[in-house]
Order: sequence, then C-alpha cells, then structure tokens
Amino acid sequence: MEFARNGAVVICADINNEGNQETVELIKSEGGEAYAIHMDISKRQSVREAGEKAMAIKNKLTILINGAGVGSTSTLEDCSDEEYDRVMDINLRGYFNSVMEIAPYVVHSGVGRIVMISSSTAKSGGHQGGPAYAASKGGVISMMRHCALNWAKKNCRVNCICPGFADTPFGYDPRQTKEENEARLQIMKNNAAKAMPLGRLCMPEDIAGICMFLVTDESAYVTGYTIDATGGRYIYNT
Repeated sequence: MEFARNGAVVICADINNEGNQETVELIKSEGGEAYAIHMDISKRQSVREAGEKAMAIKNKLTILINGAGVGSTSTLEDCSDEEYDRVMDINLRGYFNSVMEIAPYVVHSGVGRIVMISSSTAKSGGHQGGPAYAASKGGVISMMRHCALNWAKKNCRVNCICPGFADTPFGYDPRQTKEENEARLQIMKNNAAKAMPLGRLCMPEDIAGICMFLVTDESAYVTGYTIDATGGRYIYNT
C-alpha cells in the first residue's frame, strides 16, 4: 500500500491467491495500479515464471521486496528434517530463487533497489522460531551482503530489515488448529509488547516506511546494510 501511495506500480507475487487479490483490490480502491501473480517462492520454476509475467506487465522492474517467510514452533530438541526443510525452502531457498530469477531484471534496470526481510532472530538467536527459523534468517543477511557487493557497480543497492515481533498473522503453525494458533500467538504478542522499550509490537506500517526509505534517493549511499526495527529491544546488545 505504501509503495502504491507513492506512485509505484505494484506487482504482488504470492502463493496465497486470495490474499494477493485482496491486496491488489485495496490498492486499486485508492487509485493505485497493481497486479497479482501466483508464485510459490520455494519452487524455482514458479519464481522464474512469475518474473517473466511481471516483466511482461511494464517491461521493467526496478524494485524487489523479498518478504516471503514462514515461522516454526520446533525446538532445538524436536526439529525434524521435514520441519527444517519446510522452513529453509521458503525462508532461504525462496530468497535464493528470487535472487536468481527476478533480481536480474531489477539489476539490469540500472537503478535497482532490493530489500530483503530477515528477522531480529537472526541476531538474537530467538526463543520462539526454533533452529531452522534462526538459521534461515541469518542466511538472508549473509545473502543480502553478498548481493550488495556483487551488484554495487551496477548501481543496484541491496539492504535488509530485521523486524522484531510484528503484529501480523505470521507465525501460524500448520500442525496446530486455528484456535490453538490464535491463542499461542496472542500470548506471544502480549509478552513481546511488554519487552519492547517502545511498549508496542512492530506494525506492518513500520516496515513499509523503512522499505520506502531504502528504495528512494534518501538512502542513496546505503547498501549492504541491515536495519533493526525492534522497538529498542536489543539496544544493549548492539
């Protein structure tokens, strides 16, 4: 929404077709221009096809926001191979697929701006996400830095945002019922808000604002950088 309000043509690529279309309709209701493309970020072929469809819309891509992700409730002691693969396939391999199949269009525009969404868990080790989630989000930061170094000479800036606990539906565990998920997440949100020096959770609008900063000329000399959006939670650990 924030990008559309600032004049960008928005292409929403997601596996959730209903949510995708809902976002597009919201943007259009405010007079913006938006398109929905089905994409399974864990499958490279699907990402390749999504990139081709996106390019066909305007024949140009200048901004890429990598924001797909899943959580996990597995602990270090009970994380199965299947759970580890599920999380890594989306949170890290998915970003790799996007870097390989969509980012080149952005880089070749000559004014590319890429933002990758990691997590504060990548730095803190986390208490809720489990080993797969922590590892995947740490990998996102390293991937961002590698991309930033490689594409700097092509005037493509790549940066990362590490949100703290956010007030979003993210974190649903497919092994739990809807009621179990909602009860667990509400407890986590309440506890997290109390731990934040600013006294509240991270909101989607907080992340959108940082994304806008990172893709505009206000951050023209910033690349390879990670911005923490944690409400001051880790001030004493930095």
